[in-house]
Amino acid sequence: MKCGIMTFHRAINYGAVLQAYALRNVIESDFKVKCEIIDYRCKSIESMYTNPFFLKGLKAKIRGLLLLPKRIKFNNFLNKKLLIGKSIQKNDLEKCSQNYDYIITGSDQVWGKRRLGVDHSYFLDFVKDNNKKISYAASMGGGTIEKEYQQQYINLLQSFRHISVREYEVKEMLENMLQKPVEVCLDPTLLLDKEQWRGIAKGRVPKRKYLLIYTMTESGSLIKHARKVANQKKLDIYYISDSFHTYKGIKNLRAVGPEEWINLFMNASYVVTNSFHGTAFAINFNCDFNSEISKGISNRGARITDLLKSVGLSNRLINNVEDTQPIDFKRCNSILEKMRNESKAYLEKIFNEEK
Repeated sequence: MKCGIMTFHRAINYGAVLQAYALRNVIESDFKVKCEIIDYRCKSIESMYTNPFFLKGLKAKIRGLLLLPKRIKFNNFLNKKLLIGKSIQKNDLEKCSQNYDYIITGSDQVWGKRRLGVDHSYFLDFVKDNNKKISYAASMGGGTIEKEYQQQYINLLQSFRHISVREYEVKEMLENMLQKPVEVCLDPTLLLDKEQWRGIAKGRVPKRKYLLIYTMTESGSLIKHARKVANQKKLDIYYISDSFHTYKGIKNLRAVGPEEWINLFMNASYVVTNSFHGTAFAINFNCDFNSEISKGISNRGARITDLLKSVGLSNRLINNVEDTQPIDFKRCNSILEKMRNESKAYLEKIFNEEK
């Protein structure tokens, strides 16, 4: 049996590459199914990470060149941990699909509206055998599907054999639209526990206890909150950021690779973030944290609020109660383990089911 995964593995984005690594790892180790990341070169995704030599403007070129070490680290991770093979272009996908018994699309925002008008590959439109079409924890980013897009989603998803998504509100919408069951599964990064992630964590970490900031969008209110917590708990502050801009008393950590990113989260005393995956890893590593739903990503905030609600940690929202007391993770870990088992049961059903 052989399985292929379609996902955003080439994005220079920690969550994207780590969820791809985790899903492949779980499928192979837990279910003994040979699994490959389909190295599809999506033009619209890769255009977001243009080679610095092709950028316009001196400032853009300089910034691009400064990011080269980070790009190299991500490429090394793809080659050594994701074990990607020959790159696949759009015209090759249908032929490639014949090499697999199952093709899974997910996790990440593979079904976001931006994919509708650009590239339907992540909806597995190239797979002719519908029995092969599976989704795992697919995300749409936003929490609603406007009427003008609903028929497109129905046409693209009706043929899937099994569908699972990452957000509960997306589950309800799709079940109403498709008139078929849709499951909710954990983001793949949460399928691996802390000890499993420790196996690939590497890199130096600060010697003194520290608060770690990781953001998807800049946020003054988040920085203000981080300063307050660090002052209360007497922690140094480190910010995973490639920005030229720095904040007084906060040290930027630039060109951080995926394994180093894991290590920084694993050893942090406190995390402040507005990232879904920043929140997920803080929870998984039992690190005290606060999350913010920033204005710039408010339409994608359901991912964070759903996760916090599901593990009983809604009080950790900066926008809410701003609880900074130490977290008793005992109940949270118990809930997370139950959800982990349920998500693996979804995969087990797929691989053990007769076509």
